[in-house]
Amino acid sequence: MPPHHETIQPSGQDSFSVSRTLFVVLTMVVLSMLISVNFIPVGEQANRSLQQVGIKRVTRALNNYKSNMGCYPTKEEGLDVLWDQAAVSHREPSAWSGPYLSGPVTDRWGSAIVYQWPSELAPSDNEAKFDLHSPGPDGRINTSDDITNHDDRTLAGMNRTIESDPFLDSDEEADAS
Repeated sequence: MPPHHETIQPSGQDSFSVSRTLFVVLTMVVLSMLISVNFIPVGEQANRSLQQVGIKRVTRALNNYKSNMGCYPTKEEGLDVLWDQAAVSHREPSAWSGPYLSGPVTDRWGSAIVYQWPSELAPSDNEAKFDLHSPGPDGRINTSDDITNHDDRTLAGMNRTIESDPFLDSDEEADAS
């Protein structure tokens, strides 16, 4: 009978496999962290851009409401009049041709859009301007990450300028002023 040989692996190979596995896992974690850190600003800018588009949609709805009702909703009526005729309290509800929006308006981060008429952020003599204000990612009003319907203007009481909105048509700019 031929001699039976057992193959015995040196104990160093087991630890080599474990250390190699740990190295691969650690490398993947570091790479995923680097990739995610580099893409977070892109995601934040995309959310800001989408929120600016959302504010433009509400601006169009407010302009349509004004065309039908003769003026913008009061601060007390708020944005509710854009989807709920029963919220109209200061004018004849029969002129209402809504709904202008499908329901309550929140920003990309779940906070309510703040509406003010007449404008407090861009004061005007003719009371034609209104404010739409998203608190932004931090959820707090009057901080540097807020998004409003006012472009290229310094907000009253704040030390920053709102960036231009690349989605604003020249017709909408004329309507909003």
